[in-house]
Amino acid sequence: MDRKPYFRYLRYLGPPKELGIGKGDVLFVPSWPEKGQKIYLTEGEFDALSLKQCGLCSAAFGGKNLSDAQIKILMPYVPVLCLDADKAGADALLKMGDSLLKMGFEQVFYVRASKEHKDWNSMYQNDGQNVVKAYIRQNEKKYDQFLSLELKNKRTL
Repeated sequence: MDRKPYFRYLRYLGPPKELGIGKGDVLFVPSWPEKGQKIYLTEGEFDALSLKQCGLCSAAFGGKNLSDAQIKILMPYVPVLCLDADKAGADALLKMGDSLLKMGFEQVFYVRASKEHKDWNSMYQNDGQNVVKAYIRQNEKKYDQFLSLELKNKRTL
């Protein structure tokens, strides 16, 4: 039996909510930054570990959504949304960026993986840590309500 089709459903499972805590209640954080510093938020754990290898403080939120509980955990830090280079990542950027602004974050940044790679782990494996770190530094941008409106307008055209 070919199990490959089932593996796509096994991603980002996290702890079962029936135990009192679910994946929306936690973040995977290899190392915490100092308060007030940037934390690079990825969809999956391997992406977070890849950014950690590049010398960045990173975390994985486990999917395409940031829960209110996860946002509260992030309050002392400056979030940088590091989403995949797919349509779901583009949709999640708007949703998460707006949520962070509504929850009171004064600074929110974002950077998406290059279109040649599906995610940060793939980019890290193919190009190495120096390229990934330089790419993030060159392409990191501020997310604000003006960008949100601009992106929403582009989607409706």
